[in-house]
Amino acid sequence: MSIALPEDVRALLEAPNYVHLSMLRDPRVAMSVVDLTNPYRMAALQGRVLEVRGDEDCGYMDPISVKYTGKPFPVRGPGRVCFVIGVDRGAQRTLNFVRQPG
Repeated sequence: MSIALPEDVRALLEAPNYVHLSMLRDPRVAMSVVDLTNPYRMAALQGRVLEVRGDEDCGYMDPISVKYTGKPFPVRGPGRVCFVIGVDRGAQRTLNFVRQPG
């Protein structure tokens, strides 16, 4: 049973942040996302792959690539897939630290 994403988690996923995905041997997945502007703000999600869709033409990948790089994804080819994930749990946390670059 999937849940609706909390708004603070959705905000991190909709921004151009990097997401890490862990999936091996079965449909269970874990994802983490870190705010590029504040590395002490992050979210963690757990869920299951509900569907695997072919993406040979990069119809799913191109919008993601454009979001991050401003250009379509440069690598095309057979075997490319997109995972549709149902989220079971998701939470955001911001640590009370001040980033001091350098």
